[in-house]
Amino acid sequence: MARTVLDIVKSEYSIFNIKTKSRVRNVVDARKIYTRYLRENKNRSFKEIGDYFNATHASAIYLYNNSDWLVNHDEKGKRIWKLINKASDQTKRETEIMNDIYNIFLDIDDIDVYHFALDKLKTIVKAKTETLCMKQ
Repeated sequence: MARTVLDIVKSEYSIFNIKTKSRVRNVVDARKIYTRYLRENKNRSFKEIGDYFNATHASAIYLYNNSDWLVNHDEKGKRIWKLINKASDQTKRETEIMNDIYNIFLDIDDIDVYHFALDKLKTIVKAKTETLCMKQ
């Protein structure tokens, strides 16, 4: 399973708690980037973001507005923003695949067909795992 976006942000900025009131640059930059992610990728309101950080919506607006330079001009910020978007895309893809599998199995109403489909899925997973392991 891929790392969560929050794990990436905390790891890349070497912080333990993104919600701390610290004004140390790496903590503030982490909050800025995570605010941008929550706003643009998760469609969170500024109030929801402020609540997450135990702050006001105005603080969330400030963090968001000041994240633009960070993700577009700061080398570390740009690199982390790319990592975040890659992880976000991976998570979306995993969710779509899980939904597809769920819907396929949901439509099966015969136990024999269900077991057949399950065995085929196991065979596919095993073959794909072997293929991916050989590439590394």
